[in-house]
Amino acid sequence: MRHMFVVGATGTGKSVFLANMILQDIAKGHGLCVIDPHGDMVESILTRIPERRAEDVIVMDVLDEWPVSFNLLQWDSIEQRDMIIDEMYHAMDLMYDMKETGGPIFENHFRNMLKLLCGDGSKQRSGFSPTVLDFERCYQDSDLRKWLKERTSEKEVIDFLQQIEKADYGDIRICNVSQYVTSKFGRFSSDTRLRRIFGQNKSSFSFDDILSQGRIFLVKMGRGRWGTEVSRLLASQLVARFKIAAMKRGAISEKDRKDFFLYVDEAGLIPPDSVGDLLSEARKYRLGVVLSTQYTKRHWFSSIGNLAKGVQFFILITDSYIQYDWFFKPAITY
Repeated sequence: MRHMFVVGATGTGKSVFLANMILQDIAKGHGLCVIDPHGDMVESILTRIPERRAEDVIVMDVLDEWPVSFNLLQWDSIEQRDMIIDEMYHAMDLMYDMKETGGPIFENHFRNMLKLLCGDGSKQRSGFSPTVLDFERCYQDSDLRKWLKERTSEKEVIDFLQQIEKADYGDIRICNVSQYVTSKFGRFSSDTRLRRIFGQNKSSFSFDDILSQGRIFLVKMGRGRWGTEVSRLLASQLVARFKIAAMKRGAISEKDRKDFFLYVDEAGLIPPDSVGDLLSEARKYRLGVVLSTQYTKRHWFSSIGNLAKGVQFFILITDSYIQYDWFFKPAITY
């Protein structure tokens, strides 16, 4: 199993090439996930899936009137919870450039409020299953904050709450900073279809099941409808969840780990740190990654050394040759 990097300008045949690879993996009985920002490739694949594998197919269509649900804050362990929060912050950084628009105050609020909302599993929360739509409530509803605070044992989170709720200026301070932090989640609460996806308490599918059972998980992100911001957050979270699910395979013997392939079109949507971690960790857990992009001027390609195979279609010579001629050696043809 080897990771692969596919690069080429629009209209040069990348999608057809990827679709043929995907259909070959499906025919061989492999499980896989396809993250398609626009949806055309997924539509093409759906019409060509063998009947014997039809029951393995799960389609996540963001544009569907009644789409499958995906709770971004659903977790199984503290380590998984913290990794989910990290990935969400990396996605926010890629979307909004947090060095310019965020800073330490934003990061402190972002991480601690999400930890408060998710909980730490130490105390019973009466079936409370938070979603990203509840994030704003943590600032608006002091009773909810109090209830959640009583049900966490993390000193870092408790100290954070005590700091922002000081009697002399706590409510004013929270009011002043809330819009600064919660505005980054505005799209999820204001759009009806996104609320249907991300506002459900439980996800409609299990990443562990998709990997272990060799499912075919096809994602149509509808980038043209939602724009880059939502696509980046969704893509980064999907990739993170597959990485987490793959790492759980460390508990089973290597011979029992089924090959699973993750195809990501327009891979520049994924945060740089996430790409590096994914490529360095995935292969040992039998998770093969295929990344496709139109451009190579992406700073996350510092991880390109972990991509053992490369396919280059036509692109601007200055875009690829100068930076990555070493990767495509022994020869680049023109």
